[in-house]
Amino acid sequence: KALYQRHATDHVPTARMEVDLQAEYQRQRQYLEKSVESLKRKLNKNMELHRADNARMMQENVALIKEVNELRRELRGVAQ
Repeated sequence: KALYQRHATDHVPTARMEVDLQAEYQRQRQYLEKSVESLKRKLNKNMELHRADNARMMQENVALIKEVNELRRELRGVAQ
């Protein structure tokens, strides 16, 4: 107990603690803001990739539908 009383202090200067708390808050805030920006960039990149893929697939589907319709017309012509 005597060793603890000699070396440990329960008193932390309030001004110093306040500065430390503000610095930690700022550090965490900056980290979270960077994380949000990074996630926004990733989201935008993925949205662009998916938009391009969807447009390509839609064009392929249109071409296939046209081909199917042409083949149906040919089939009707042969069947008559």
